[in-house]
Amino acid sequence: MAQRISQEQAMELFVASDLKPLEPFVNSMQPWKSRCVRCKKIVSPNYNKVRLRGHQCKYCAGQMVHANDAVKVMKRGGFTPKVPYPGANARWKSECKKCKKITFPSYSTVKLGIGCKYCSHNAVDPKDAAAAMRERGFKVLGPFPGATKPWMVRCLSCKREFTTYFHSLKTAKRCKYCMGSALDTKTIELTLTKLNLKALETFPGSNIPWRLKCLICQRVSHLRYGHLTRKDRNVGGCPFCSRRRLDPKEILSFMAKKKLRPIGPYLNVNSPWECLCLKCNNRVYPRLSDLRQGQRGCAYCARNRVKVEDVLKAAKESGFTPLVEYPGARKGWLCRCDVCGQISKPQYSSMQGSGTRCKFCAVGGFDFNEPAIIYLITNSKLGAHKIGVAGANEKNERLAKHSRGGWELYRKKRYLTGLEAFKVEQKILKWFISKELYPYVAPELMPHGGSSETVDAQSIQLTTIWAKVSRLK
Repeated sequence: MAQRISQEQAMELFVASDLKPLEPFVNSMQPWKSRCVRCKKIVSPNYNKVRLRGHQCKYCAGQMVHANDAVKVMKRGGFTPKVPYPGANARWKSECKKCKKITFPSYSTVKLGIGCKYCSHNAVDPKDAAAAMRERGFKVLGPFPGATKPWMVRCLSCKREFTTYFHSLKTAKRCKYCMGSALDTKTIELTLTKLNLKALETFPGSNIPWRLKCLICQRVSHLRYGHLTRKDRNVGGCPFCSRRRLDPKEILSFMAKKKLRPIGPYLNVNSPWECLCLKCNNRVYPRLSDLRQGQRGCAYCARNRVKVEDVLKAAKESGFTPLVEYPGARKGWLCRCDVCGQISKPQYSSMQGSGTRCKFCAVGGFDFNEPAIIYLITNSKLGAHKIGVAGANEKNERLAKHSRGGWELYRKKRYLTGLEAFKVEQKILKWFISKELYPYVAPELMPHGGSSETVDAQSIQLTTIWAKVSRLK
């Protein structure tokens, strides 16, 4: 038979477990009202549980919270409770100290650090949502359905009614019709009427090709509504009536007027189109856009391009034998003169005439075969220096003309041939460019020529230029 537990034995166990009994002991199974020495709260554990598990305060163990402690936690979390404590996980009617809104957080969530759902933007008050929509230019036509559900509104500007989305208090998106991101049937019909167009299918969208018929020329085109209503330029309606697009028959007629017959596929107005010139029978590749702007169709007839056979013929007629392939009309072409045998680099443009163009055996002008001088002159009024070449005659007409223009001779040097003097002059001019010294005197101030051989007198000294001339061979 089990021995009965005395009052003294029970009291000794409870005191050892930080519990102070407040009533007489009954038995080991009966709850014994006591005060927790640690938290000072009233609890009622029985003798057997305390004997087996030790201290049995449900508040210290976190199994229960006192109403006063729960209120303290709520206040620290930013809430003022409006009703008595309902339990740890129950909705507790409270007021947010910051936004003053009534909300229903639970004690357990506030204890975890979760604050007001309105202040943290996890929820929206219907009144705040309606006020935000008014700031966006809408009048709401129904209760707040939620942030991501359609909400019927009326635009305060255009008076249209449609559904839109609230999203958040920070959303600033306004009326889709006023902003031009959406269209209604009336607006589309007015635009088509103004442009003399008729729709042949339902409206597919602003940026999708739409099958339309012109009421003037009766042609059918696939046009984008967004392109027709561009504000940066006047696009017009039908591309054929506005001459932005040509009918294939019109294109062939236009090419015939330009004396061209297409022999390759047509891509677009900005792509080269293989054609045959009806005048010279050459193949050319003009762009339709260039032809419509007034350019000539054939580059050969316009003398912008030449056949190699014609170039060789012109060189032969001018007395040259080419030594390399034709480099281009404006590039030096290494040739041998058939008259004097000298090698030079004439340009094809200088061969387009009768007679020889060899600089060594040409009659008149600077003679590359006779003795010559290179001279350096200066002009104090113009503030410039000039390098140049001339014949080596005692009475030099070239220097005399410059002298009458206010130029003074600084130095001159004699060479056996004009070619040697010319080469030295060209090296000096390249040296000027390397030192960023560019032609200084305007051509109209030098009626006898030579402005391209001048430099600013303040940028370089005469002694420096002449020292460079003396070093060159």
